[in-house]
Amino acid sequence: MNEHEKSLKDYKALKPESFPFLLRVEIHEQYSYDIFETEPVLELWFYSSNSVEALKQSLHVRFYGMNFCPMRISSTKHLRLDVIFLKEWHWEDLVFEVRSFSDDGTLHAESFYCRRFDAQLEIIEKDSI
Repeated sequence: MNEHEKSLKDYKALKPESFPFLLRVEIHEQYSYDIFETEPVLELWFYSSNSVEALKQSLHVRFYGMNFCPMRISSTKHLRLDVIFLKEWHWEDLVFEVRSFSDDGTLHAESFYCRRFDAQLEIIEKDSI
């Protein structure tokens, strides 16, 4: 299993479908030591429901080296990300395709592509809510 397949497997193990609400979005650039250049990074935080208790745990997903990001942002509608490893073909360094869907399966926006991604669950301390 290569690093891209591992990233996808780890992401699916976090059960991202359990975190349909978008909490926060950050887009910035950062220097990447593995490609020796600056690249765009999209960070998304999702939570499980519209309650204060749900904010204690979030799913944090980072996409590195995206080509563009046409997502429509809404915190009130459910959002599901589908990440696809493009092992048969890819554009230069763009290895993953990311699609965003609503609950009913409607595509939210055009796909975007990225070089790599990672995801983790974050626990937020009770005092900081």
